[in-house]
Amino acid sequence: MRTAIVLLVAKPRRKREPVNYLIGYHHVLQSLRRHNRDVPEVVVLSPDLEETPAGADRLVRVDTEAYRAIRRTQSAFGQSVFYKLDLFRLDYDRVIYLDTDLLIVDDISELWNPNRYGDHALYGVRESADIGLKHAVWQGKINAGLLLVNRPWLGEEVFQQLLKIAVEGRSYDSGDQGVIHEFLSRPGNQDQVGTLSPGFNLPTCVRVDGDWEQFAPLAKVWHFLGPRKPWMDRPDHRWFHADTQAIWDREVACHEPVPDSLLAIEHIGFKQRMESLMLKALRLPLLPFIKD
Repeated sequence: MRTAIVLLVAKPRRKREPVNYLIGYHHVLQSLRRHNRDVPEVVVLSPDLEETPAGADRLVRVDTEAYRAIRRTQSAFGQSVFYKLDLFRLDYDRVIYLDTDLLIVDDISELWNPNRYGDHALYGVRESADIGLKHAVWQGKINAGLLLVNRPWLGEEVFQQLLKIAVEGRSYDSGDQGVIHEFLSRPGNQDQVGTLSPGFNLPTCVRVDGDWEQFAPLAKVWHFLGPRKPWMDRPDHRWFHADTQAIWDREVACHEPVPDSLLAIEHIGFKQRMESLMLKALRLPLLPFIKD
């Protein structure tokens, strides 16, 4: 079975402050390899990189023209938040997608075991108040930070359906997760969705708003939601907690240093900042649904 680990590395098109997600990319891969043997091919999707970044096996360029018709977007990222949808175009039997704000702390190799997770086309962790995601709109939805997608839904046909949903603006969070949710909710698709244990994509907000005692011991993958990523020096977000920061610090202390080639951040220009402010004003009613 041809399997790939897939990550998206894209500079936010509209971010008021530059965020270098290549640092997150480095550490999610380091943690993946530290806790797992026989890791499948690592594929990076990117519209920005010209060469395969350190730690990856293959670079697949994202054609941004396909996304230019999308008008309803999150102000923090612009159209780049939808580039994740390119994972559905890849020619593999199984893809395991990982966001670059994840940290792997245990063995997750069962995700690429050909004898596991083959009964449904897509698997993911469902959001709930128990794991710290309390808003009513989020309940039961698949979190798109870690996805397992099998062959039935890998191909141009499914990608075009997702792109059409995005262009039509049918996304509850103005982002990729809302588009995927709309697709999964269609008649005939609901039965093709499987549920992963919360430990495969546990949001760190469980420490603040969820059942920490129940779920923290189950964590295989931590998801650092919110605008303050653990490698950043900026004011705390309400979901920040010293306990989850300590988990990050302990793990990355065992990693190789971030290569110089991944440390550069492109300046976000004045035009992009103004576009971001305008979009933020337009999206105020959506703010409770957006996690960054």
